Amino acid sequence: MSAAKSSSQKRKRDESPSRELTIELSSTKTGKGGPYLISYPAVTAPESTAFKCYARKKSKNSDDPKHGKQAEPNDDILLAGETDVVEFMTNEAETDRAADSGSHYFLAVHNRRTGKVTLLPQAKTPHLLTHTVKALKSIAPAAAPSKTQFREAKNALGDTFGTKKAKAAIRAQERNHVDISAMAGVMGHVMDSIQKGAQGLMTT
Repeated sequence: MSAAKSSSQKRKRDESPSRELTIELSSTKTGKGGPYLISYPAVTAPESTAFKCYARKKSKNSDDPKHGKQAEPNDDILLAGETDVVEFMTNEAETDRAADSGSHYFLAVHNRRTGKVTLLPQAKTPHLLTHTVKALKSIAPAAAPSKTQFREAKNALGDTFGTKKAKAAIRAQERNHVDISAMAGVMGHVMDSIQKGAQGLMTT
């Protein structure tokens, strides 16, 4: 009896009011002032990071009808931002590649109070960013190894971790390798010997 009474006195849960989601197209024209989409690399900047817009050189054929498309308003814009540790910049090659592949997005603003979604009329191509650590900018890049250094390093790895067949191939390659620098001092003597030996030969 008490259990039935307590269950009847439980407060019924108020049903959440149904709110329809309405979508409308914004009449605001988007231009070179944004908004912009960005895609971070492995390192993500804090939300408070400010980005600046810079103009990049326009391609001579950007508006050429032969290319089949007209330049977008954001094509000549570069984005740059920085924190205390890292600098971020638009990667032009990757951003252009994303645009050419058809990677476009529509931006919308959702008003949770009214349930209205306002859609911006123009699709946006994301800016793919690259990052640079400030502490490493002053360090000069290491010189590329020469062909000889690369071959020696490759053979050392193969000699340590390679199979018996790979090691045998390395040994054969080393035996057949001709060191031109070592022959530089004896080439003159070889040529003189050839000329002396050829003096007694008949010529036609």
